Amino acid sequence: MSKYIIAPEGGQWSEREAANHKAAYCLECSWINPSTKTAVMDAETKATKIYTRELEPNGNLKQVIEL
Repeated sequence: MSKYIIAPEGGQWSEREAANHKAAYCLECSWINPSTKTAVMDAETKATKIYTRELEPNGNLKQVIEL
């Protein structure tokens, strides 16, 4: 597993171990507003992906969106 830095726009940064960028985002996303752009950076390679997510009307996760 790799270490990832999760950095929500205007929010508190955190670090997680995960299998990939998307998995790292999913581990933290429940604490982040769905429309907040969140950068997820591999701590070793510095490769970065940005995510948001879409919820169903009942609040369940519909999809994670990579920007």
